[in-house]
Amino acid sequence: MVLADAEPVTDGFIALTLPPSAVAVKLPDIRIELRRGATTVTVNWPMAGAGECAAWLRDWLR
Repeated sequence: MVLADAEPVTDGFIALTLPPSAVAVKLPDIRIELRRGATTVTVNWPMAGAGECAAWLRDWLR
């Protein structure tokens, strides 16, 4: 079957939706253990927020 009125195919950009990556990189959490007397507090902080963790710890230690 031949279509006489079909437009010719030209090179161009075609946007595609790709599935999420099958390999997700899981960064380890920052783990801080604080002890005062008989009390122990463990804080787990996502590595992606390392700067915020450092600021929090700096303020806490003042």
